[in-house]
Amino acid sequence: MTLAVASLAIAGCNNESYVVDQPTEPTAKPVPTARPTQAPTPSPTSTPSATPTPAPQTFKLQLLHFADVDGPGGADDVRGFSALVDGFRSQMPDNTLVLSSGDNWIPGPEYFAAEDSRLDDVLGGSDAAGIGRAHVAWLNALGVQASVVGNHELDQSPSAFAGIIAADGNWPGAQFPYLSANIDFAADAATAGLLVADAGPAQPGTLSGSVTLMVDGETIGVVGASTPTLPAITSVGGLGVRPADHTDIDSLATIIQTHVNALRNGGVDKIIVLAHMQQIAVEKQLAGLLRGVDVIVAGGSNTILADSNDSLRSGDTAADTYPLQMSSASGEPVLVVNTNGDFTYLGRLVVEFDQDGVIVTDNLDPALNGAWRSDQLPQASFQALPAIEAITDPLETVLQDKDGNVFGLTSVFLEGRRALVRSEETNLGNLTADANLWYARHTDDEVLVSLKNGGGIRAEVGLVLQPPGTSDPQDVQYLPPQANASSGKPQGGVSQLDLETALRFNNGLVTLSVTGAELADIIEHGVSGADVGATPGSFPQVGGVRFSFDPSQPARDAGDTNRGAAMVPSRVRNLAVVDDSGAVIAQIIVDGALQNDAASQSFRLVTLNFIAQGCIEDASASCGDGYPYKGLSAPAMIDLSDAGNDPGATDFSATGGEQDALAEYLMAFFAEVPYDMAETPAADDLRIQNLDSVAADRVHALPTKGGLALLGSYMNPAAGFDEGAAEIVAFHAASERLFVINAQAGQVDVLDISNPAAPSLDTTLDPVADVGGAADGVNSVAVGGDLIAAAVEFDPATSNGHVAFYSATDFSFIASYEVGALPDAVTFAPDGMTALVANEGEAPADPNDGDLRDFANDVPGSISLVDLSNGAANASVTTLDFSAFNAAGPRAGDLPDEVRIEPAATSVANDIEPEYIAVSEDSSTAFVSLQENNAIAVIDIATATISQIIALGLKDHGLMANALDASDDDEVLIEPEPGVFGLHMPDGIATFMQGGTHYVLTANEGDSRDDVDECGYDDFANLDGVLAGRAADVDLGRLDFICNQQRDTDNDGDIDQLVSFGARSFSVVSSEGVVADSGDDFERVTAHLDLIDGRVVFNASNDNNTRQNRSDNKGPEPETVVAARVGERIYAFIGLERTGGIMLYDVTNPRLPRFMNYVNNRDFSEDPETGTPGDLGPEGIVFIPAADSPNGMDLLAVGNEISGTTSLYSVSFD
Repeated sequence: MTLAVASLAIAGCNNESYVVDQPTEPTAKPVPTARPTQAPTPSPTSTPSATPTPAPQTFKLQLLHFADVDGPGGADDVRGFSALVDGFRSQMPDNTLVLSSGDNWIPGPEYFAAEDSRLDDVLGGSDAAGIGRAHVAWLNALGVQASVVGNHELDQSPSAFAGIIAADGNWPGAQFPYLSANIDFAADAATAGLLVADAGPAQPGTLSGSVTLMVDGETIGVVGASTPTLPAITSVGGLGVRPADHTDIDSLATIIQTHVNALRNGGVDKIIVLAHMQQIAVEKQLAGLLRGVDVIVAGGSNTILADSNDSLRSGDTAADTYPLQMSSASGEPVLVVNTNGDFTYLGRLVVEFDQDGVIVTDNLDPALNGAWRSDQLPQASFQALPAIEAITDPLETVLQDKDGNVFGLTSVFLEGRRALVRSEETNLGNLTADANLWYARHTDDEVLVSLKNGGGIRAEVGLVLQPPGTSDPQDVQYLPPQANASSGKPQGGVSQLDLETALRFNNGLVTLSVTGAELADIIEHGVSGADVGATPGSFPQVGGVRFSFDPSQPARDAGDTNRGAAMVPSRVRNLAVVDDSGAVIAQIIVDGALQNDAASQSFRLVTLNFIAQGCIEDASASCGDGYPYKGLSAPAMIDLSDAGNDPGATDFSATGGEQDALAEYLMAFFAEVPYDMAETPAADDLRIQNLDSVAADRVHALPTKGGLALLGSYMNPAAGFDEGAAEIVAFHAASERLFVINAQAGQVDVLDISNPAAPSLDTTLDPVADVGGAADGVNSVAVGGDLIAAAVEFDPATSNGHVAFYSATDFSFIASYEVGALPDAVTFAPDGMTALVANEGEAPADPNDGDLRDFANDVPGSISLVDLSNGAANASVTTLDFSAFNAAGPRAGDLPDEVRIEPAATSVANDIEPEYIAVSEDSSTAFVSLQENNAIAVIDIATATISQIIALGLKDHGLMANALDASDDDEVLIEPEPGVFGLHMPDGIATFMQGGTHYVLTANEGDSRDDVDECGYDDFANLDGVLAGRAADVDLGRLDFICNQQRDTDNDGDIDQLVSFGARSFSVVSSEGVVADSGDDFERVTAHLDLIDGRVVFNASNDNNTRQNRSDNKGPEPETVVAARVGERIYAFIGLERTGGIMLYDVTNPRLPRFMNYVNNRDFSEDPETGTPGDLGPEGIVFIPAADSPNGMDLLAVGNEISGTTSLYSVSFD
């Protein structure tokens, strides 16, 4: 080739100009079939030519390369990146090659946003928009000439990959070929049609192992090679990937070498390998194994190779020099190049080949070569390509509109990939099934079960990432959605784009009735296609049920036909309808047998219109995915698209659809605290238990997490049954002493718990004697710093009591101070500067009838704040009452109408009865339960004022989630009771802060003022139809109601609501009121442990072992609650006064408490009064964190009022 040289000044990395030789008269030249390892020696017989020797035939190539532009936020850097490509290419327009080493996209925001029709025009015209196509359009605009197949190209399946790169209507497809020598593209039908012969000229939108490209008259061979780990780290479908052993790099090199040899045999002597190996060590290893390869462009590792004069982005460092100079298997130079991805850097290699096609390494110029950052352009003339701007602008608009429209947060990857969501339970399947269930209950509150086909979930929510530098499948990371600066999406944000992508069909929701037998048929159909490697779209994702199945059993499928009688279960071995807590509501299949009592029982189900509605409305139509909904005995179907009870927090999607349900659900529960239920292996799945995967069938077992283990217990030798010998408990860490109210003896027992397995009595405190005067009993004890406080009532109880202070180091009495009447609870602010006392101020008994109250002589309830800033010996007391809220008081308007005030009360202030008190973690705010008034008072400690009264309102027991067992004269029957409501009426409370908001936990015991409050069903006349005719003992005839709380809500003259005592639950309360409630969990859990496990007796009282003894009263009666912050999580312990035992919940998300465990050491086979029954009547609880506990373990101390025992438990949370 004869070369003419032109000088062209170009700015280099160090901003110095340089000269590039540009061939202006390219010509063809013969190419040797084999490269010599050194220059040939002239023959000794040859005669020098008389003509001048031609100049050496050299060729200069500018290679612009990149890889791994797959991260979210690519739109942020692609503009600057395009300016680099265009600017450098314009300086060597005839000698530039642009190549990618794979991972050109990843299923993420930009990938899915490209499906929006607003991109049609820039992607080719009408209907050109489609997933992933914006990335390909970017590559087309950049002028990419070839790319290797990376792992992320296949994440959504070979079919999705083919749909992105192939031309389709107005979509032109990829204007470059995709390469991989070690993938058998013919083995999958989706890619087979794109396959062309190897080593041929590059063709747009095709697949092969290698191609040739013409650059200024020179033929460049390009070979692709993908990591052999593809089957383990992406979705290869039917594609064959070699070698089978991904660690066999020698075999991989042999595969690549075959393609190199084919190119060389065709006369190509300049060969580039695009190797997407995930770790640059493999590409380096390949360099030494291959022959005839000049450059290897690495991919997948994001390794930055750079020269010392390359400017890197802040925080970036170079792993090695650019380029790496290696030697091939035949000793020739091989250059390995790579740089970081996501359009942050462009790799630039200007390389000269000699006349034999061998790289002249001496001419490598570090001023030209290296990593060029896209956020710092070398010349002002470098401008973004208009075509890139045209694609990116509408893409960013879509991202801002859709990916910036965030409904909630997740801290975990949401698994929706085809292979899993169609074969096993996944966390995204659970999340969307639960969302459908919650959403449906706004319209149809009897819905218990949610079922959808897994095929309706079309994508994951989050990022699947093979970390740079590794190809080990064990290193794959499954990340929550990543922050996207282009859209303003926060880390973990779940956006409109995510929902539209994952729930692309946006099926409508319908509710309908199925019998237990029909539900069994539906589940059988769902698993009928389950098999190893199979991905049937009919595989179910569920909520409100648990089932196990044996895939080795014959598939028993009613199919898309009119159903007849229920068939015998086959694959489904166990099936149960379950409560939100996980407790079993109904056992439908047990050990492969359909249960007769459940077979005909009706259950409301929410499902997709796609699989049910059409074939129910039209018997000639097919059920979606072949589900057997035809011929249901009494479907009573409701189409939720017509629902008037859409929560209405968002309207981006139509009412009644899956997308709206999930968006509303996320906004309701995960707007502040992320969803955190991580995906589990099939072996740990609970809702859908594949018996080939799980260790044991656990369908009918109560799912639990964490728990309590009894370490030791103490009973005062003088303790009597039901005498209150152990009530409120408090702990002092430094002395390892537990202080226990012994109401029987009127003293504080001081227990040595240095060995929690053997607590013992150290000494006692006698506040009654120390305070003197009319002191008559001690009600509460607390520890703050090195102080002990005891609440002491006086005789009569309507007179003011005292709070007594002791030293916690030597137990000496310090002083006592007058507080309000009947001090019932005392506590300290966490900073130790204030002690607070709840003074109940209870109305005395009527002197003429001890079962009534003398409201005429009632005294005010109050809260006393004891300022300890000058020490306990010099304290001052401020007592607050509620007189400002009296009818004529200055704050009468601040008293919510829902606060319960006794009609016979002489004033608001006299009727309010503070019961318990808790102080915020920052010592700023106190919360006081006003039990009989069904409210919480909020105290500003700094100003010693009542800042707010929060009414707790009514709990609707007519809702399925709030069902109760209303009678002690029938079988255990926990069901909704329309027209029946409960007042929460909390006793113990606790508080914690989450996300800057104070929350209060309330133990909703309920309390009556004896006969003045208590009425029965027959005491109410003129009942509305929903309540009328229900006087039978097995119905509402036995349930206790509050006499003066009946409501006529529609003003038609009859009673629409009857109100019972307590809520049989615990609640989470904020300044806005009740934000969460445990619903019917307590009764569901204890019923499960009675009727299925036989471990407790449902609704037994603390003085008998009679099943349902308390069902007609207040059920299990939650008495006390404590909050515990452990690491980043917050837990609640709730004591059940009647049934006994402790409930454990995770309340980290205050709007969605999660049941964890229930522990009760009561022995129901023992007589409560004369036997050894264990703990009865938990009254006081204190959590002792591991850092403070004597044995270094988290502990729970429980004072049990009825049994008189004080017990210590170790606590686990996993």
